[in-house]
Amino acid sequence: MTVFRIAVVLVVCMFGKAEAEGEVSVGAYLPMTGASATFGVSTWQGIQLAVEQHNAKAKVKVQVKALDTMGKQSGAQAVVTRLADDGVVALIGEVASSLSLAGAAIAQQRGIPMITPSSTNPAITDTGDLIFRACQTDDAQARVMARFARTLKIGSVAILKAPAQAYSTGLATAFETAFKAEGGAIVATQEYTMGAADFEPQLRAIETAKAQWVFVPGYYTDVATLAKQAQQLGIRVKFLGSDGWDSEELGKLAGTALDGSYYINHFAIDDARAATRSFVKAYRTKFKQAPDALAALGYDAANVVLGAIARAKSTSGKHLAEAIRATKLTGATGELAFHAKDQGITKPMVVLKISGGKPAFAASVTP
Repeated sequence: MTVFRIAVVLVVCMFGKAEAEGEVSVGAYLPMTGASATFGVSTWQGIQLAVEQHNAKAKVKVQVKALDTMGKQSGAQAVVTRLADDGVVALIGEVASSLSLAGAAIAQQRGIPMITPSSTNPAITDTGDLIFRACQTDDAQARVMARFARTLKIGSVAILKAPAQAYSTGLATAFETAFKAEGGAIVATQEYTMGAADFEPQLRAIETAKAQWVFVPGYYTDVATLAKQAQQLGIRVKFLGSDGWDSEELGKLAGTALDGSYYINHFAIDDARAATRSFVKAYRTKFKQAPDALAALGYDAANVVLGAIARAKSTSGKHLAEAIRATKLTGATGELAFHAKDQGITKPMVVLKISGGKPAFAASVTP
């Protein structure tokens, strides 16, 4: 039995009655296996905590039907179709932008509101009026990192991106535009294949370009491999990154190779806000571990859906979307309010600095 199947059994047990006995059913589609599985597990745990807290006090109970996308576009399409056929009233997912784009098209077509906790590509909410996000976009992340980099007196940067990944290419393009607008220069642009074991050609090109900082919009597995190889090759560069870096596994994989580097995130565990402290305490109590940004975003996205279900005139797609759009939430990741432009949210982001293989709060920056 896989970890994911165990999780599904637990959620059915914890949340009690079957849908036939009056519960509202929500679908979650996440990568519980595959290269980005830690993202899916963290998000799923955040969702579970939110639903458990909701069901402890709400009149309308909610059951989550969660399915594994395996981190594949075809998997996202298949499970969203299955969840729609099963009659879920709303969807939470995916983590990766490419997979959220695939799922959003089906959700919009089937009339089911969907919120992605952590997919940052702006095109996702362009899919239609039923598609929302609980995180900032690539553009917002890029503006924050570009502005922060200039405060560090960084004048030139190389970019290393994964062309097959919508998340990576979107952030790379947005960062280049924002960094140039802030007065910085891009001295090299290199590409890599997700899951690659060898980054030496790209690193040598970056070294030749005399870049001292490299912006890498990617996921923690590739970033760790890249940083360790740079360290082994004696290439003295530091890295700037995005929310895809956020995982407890990053430090385990990279060791100290990323020390002195910075990345943008949606959540800092040492944030002093009361809502953040409350979430961290509850999460630690339930899961016996510290939450990461994916857990916090999953928690907030779930609470957006749960609050909408409690307030909406009905569970029709139209009424739930109206209730989501009107949401104002004091969440684990900040004060969330949806704006009409693209069903996205307005809130600050945080910059984390890595030291001793561990991230710590460095700054809060409003896009």
